[in-house]
Amino acid sequence: MDYHLKLRHEFCQKYQFSRLFDLQHLTVCRQIELVLYIEKFSKWEVALVEAGKEYIKLKKYYPFFSDAIHTYVLPKKEKDYAAKVRHYHLFEPRVEKKLSYTMSLTLYGENIFKHLGRAQGNYDEAIAADISKYYRQQNVRGPEAVIVITMNETFAVIVIRGVTSTFWKRYQRDSQEAQGFFAKATKRLAEEAVRFSFLNQQYPLKEILFMDFQWEQDILYMVVLCDTGSWQKILSEPPLAACFM
Repeated sequence: MDYHLKLRHEFCQKYQFSRLFDLQHLTVCRQIELVLYIEKFSKWEVALVEAGKEYIKLKKYYPFFSDAIHTYVLPKKEKDYAAKVRHYHLFEPRVEKKLSYTMSLTLYGENIFKHLGRAQGNYDEAIAADISKYYRQQNVRGPEAVIVITMNETFAVIVIRGVTSTFWKRYQRDSQEAQGFFAKATKRLAEEAVRFSFLNQQYPLKEILFMDFQWEQDILYMVVLCDTGSWQKILSEPPLAACFM
């Protein structure tokens, strides 16, 4: 945590950003790092959201955050952790009545957090196999790879890679309409597959918190909520640090 606070302080100084939102929660397990960021609204911002005229800083600056993390934060982490980043994604922020929040998902090439956190690893391979099975049943072909990491009792991280045929890869490059259609269909199939696999393995699934399909990389990222009580506790806790990113 001290490392994250130092890194975020350096980031704020480099890009001359004030405290736009808070570092709320950090979870690590095996090769995964999840960070939760929250923007809590003032009274007038709550009124804007209720009137449908929201002005959410987290949403407004999301494209910049994502790009800046790739160019500045990830190279520093790779150097300091001595581990390559295999996958990284900052999800589109979710907006509720009194706050907005997002998560960053970092998957390293090595199990650098194997002595930290608490995995429910007995389920990971079985859930991943069920996801692939459902894809094959519904779509003829399965994904190239499925990574599932159940992290403590609260979250599960899922990365599904290689779901697009050669034709659809080419068609998406030629048509924005095709991009939107295929992304929607891909998310629907992934959600069905995940719900099927969790139910089949009798592993708790309360909600799919975040899901995003990156068509250019042909990768789908998901964060699944497994326990509502612990999630509400995380949201209500004081932030770890009132700083950007």
